[in-house]
Amino acid sequence: MALTRSFTETVKARAQADVEFRRELLREALETLLEGELKMRRCSWTN
Repeated sequence: MALTRSFTETVKARAQADVEFRRELLREALETLLEGELKMRRCSWTN
């Protein structure tokens, strides 16, 4: 059986080596956070 790194280790290594990858991770995380905020506010307005 081949040895593999965990997903987390793989992402950390890529993020350390690739500036553009870090930017995209941050952008995606912020978009997800903001989208969740908007959905939560819409739900609270309708209730």
